Amino acid sequence: MKQKISFLIFFFLFSLIQLNAQDKRPKVGLVLSGGGAKGYAHIGALKVIEEAGVKIDYIGGTSIGAIIGGLYASGYSADELEKIMYSLDLTGLLMNEKSRKELPFFDKSYREKYILELPFDNFRLGFPNAISSGQGASDELTYLFRHVHDVNDFDNLPIPFLCVATKLSTGESVVFREGYLPQVVTASGAYPTLLEPVYINGEMYIDGGVRNNYPVQEVLDMGADFIIGIDLQEGLLDQDQLGSATKVIEQIISYNIAEKSSEQSKLVDLSIRPDILGFSVTSFDKKDEIISSGKLAAEAVLDELKEIARLQGHPKISKSKVENSKYVLITELEINGLKNYNRSYVMGKLGINPPHLISYEAIREGVKSLYSSGNFGKVYYRVKNNDSGHKTLSIFLRENTSQQSLKFGLHYDDLFKTGLLVNFTSKHVLFDNSILSADLVLGDYPRYEVNYYIDNGLFPSFGIYSGYKQFEADARVQNFLPSAENVILGYRFDEFINQAYIQSTLYDKYAVGGGLEHKYLDIRTDNLPNSDPNRRIENSYFLSAYGYIKADNLDNPNFPRDGLKLDGSFKYLFSSNSDNFNETSVVHLNIEGNKSINSWLSVKAFGEFGVYFSNYPPVSQKFILGGYVEQDFMTYSRFYGLPFLSAAGDNLMVLGSKIQAKILKNHYFSGFLNIANLEDDFDQLSLINYNYVGYGLGYGYDSPLGPIIGLWTYSPYTKSGLFNVSLGFWF
Repeated sequence: MKQKISFLIFFFLFSLIQLNAQDKRPKVGLVLSGGGAKGYAHIGALKVIEEAGVKIDYIGGTSIGAIIGGLYASGYSADELEKIMYSLDLTGLLMNEKSRKELPFFDKSYREKYILELPFDNFRLGFPNAISSGQGASDELTYLFRHVHDVNDFDNLPIPFLCVATKLSTGESVVFREGYLPQVVTASGAYPTLLEPVYINGEMYIDGGVRNNYPVQEVLDMGADFIIGIDLQEGLLDQDQLGSATKVIEQIISYNIAEKSSEQSKLVDLSIRPDILGFSVTSFDKKDEIISSGKLAAEAVLDELKEIARLQGHPKISKSKVENSKYVLITELEINGLKNYNRSYVMGKLGINPPHLISYEAIREGVKSLYSSGNFGKVYYRVKNNDSGHKTLSIFLRENTSQQSLKFGLHYDDLFKTGLLVNFTSKHVLFDNSILSADLVLGDYPRYEVNYYIDNGLFPSFGIYSGYKQFEADARVQNFLPSAENVILGYRFDEFINQAYIQSTLYDKYAVGGGLEHKYLDIRTDNLPNSDPNRRIENSYFLSAYGYIKADNLDNPNFPRDGLKLDGSFKYLFSSNSDNFNETSVVHLNIEGNKSINSWLSVKAFGEFGVYFSNYPPVSQKFILGGYVEQDFMTYSRFYGLPFLSAAGDNLMVLGSKIQAKILKNHYFSGFLNIANLEDDFDQLSLINYNYVGYGLGYGYDSPLGPIIGLWTYSPYTKSGLFNVSLGFWF
């Protein structure tokens, strides 16, 4: 090794003599190989290269080498890159691309209940082509590269740059020296099966490492006289090293590139080879160790690096801190790639209507909202100068080719028992911007929900809903018929609801709407003879007009630590065939607020209020209290400590609080207290004296199959404890 280095230095000195004769400074090229998470080592090596005083004239990279090389070429220093990498959760960017905060309001209301989704176009079952679309990583890179959005020719970057990607249709290795930098480096790092291919000018590209993981010759062709290479390649692994899926994929890819990489390695003048044995392309949680390995490997050749700097004449290296603007004045908006959606829909999701002084963070939020709609496979944005001297925001969309899907869910609770959920979703049914979602639940109590929604973006949207629920439960007859005997009987409940409504949303966090509702209720028991008037409590339809206001910015629908959720409604019941029906109206409000205290502790305050005005409501429309069920049906109100359907009344007030501790990653322990008043006479609804009190303890696990929750509750009203279990998402 020492002999090789001595030879390289001698060769370099000899070359330098020849170049000096022509009064030219030798140009140094830096080549960064691919390697996934192992690419953190590039940062450690770059820190040492900077400290040695070496001026880099050209950079080339593949995959993670393209990403880090592109950032370095755009002006970031090694220290800045280190800070950036420590600030990012790359696993989260790859795997959890859709933050709940940006989900469409429709999705928050109806679609957070599925554990598996598969394409079902033309009624044929398909499978996704990668684990992740790469939108999260693409969005982060677009943001980091915002200071060079206007650069098309990579020779015009602070350091001329190239990267390599593989054209999927032909397997050709393509060298990019121009284009849109965030998009190009994303393509170079699109690791097969982990990240979806990236479309550039109509062609699909994947990880450049599939064909050329070490573009040394390409950097020489840029004009480099001397090559420093940071090589993360391990070659082919032994059989006993193939103990994981990622290692197997690495091995398969290495078959194609081993010979090519060997040829390229021979062209490197000074090689830096970090010790990355034991790390994989997905070892994103090993930043410290991998960065240190790169630094140690570069320090091992520090003398050679200093000699290179000396032979360069110790050039002044000016790498000033990258100054990224926080705000930008957008005077024009370009939207590219629309086929089935209109401009109004996109603008509504973006929340941008030029001229608009807006922060880059707000632009990112709008782009995330577009992607989180589920209607686009990838969303890019670019801020560039326009002829007026201001900025144009260009949005590049790729609509999802899949228009139909099947989704599945599983659930168990104490009321609805076991259920298997099968959902069929189809987009653009009858109208653009529309979505049809049909749920069928198979199990102890079959039920269905059908939603048809036309999202008009900036303008009011239109929806139709139909649903059916059924269950059986013990109920105190006097809760519905005050004159009846004080007995508890097993009743069957059937509820059909049909709605047509108009809705407007703001930032996908707030919704205001109203419509018409038809509801049919059947409440009956087989424990009484047909002649008994208590056999059938209700068998009637109800027509009503309603309005509502909703808000939801919870960070987690199952175990929220921050955010507000509000559901307020006004309903006017104007027609029914129920006995002794009189027109009436009701106001109903559910609200909860969550606040994190630190990284593991949070508190919640919640309340529910309901009041009927004018005439007394039908017996089946009374507020009913008790039990732990997260479903909406009838006028049910959850209450910790009381059995299901313990009490009923025309006016309701519930207040409560909860403290929650997050233990480990997805485990939660909680303690809670709630109090309630339930009265037929509003004047008796006291704010001080409460009829019902309940408290308890809970444990929850936020599993990939949905929340698993166990609760123990107690109420002095019943003087007994209850244990409730819920498995999976509620539906």
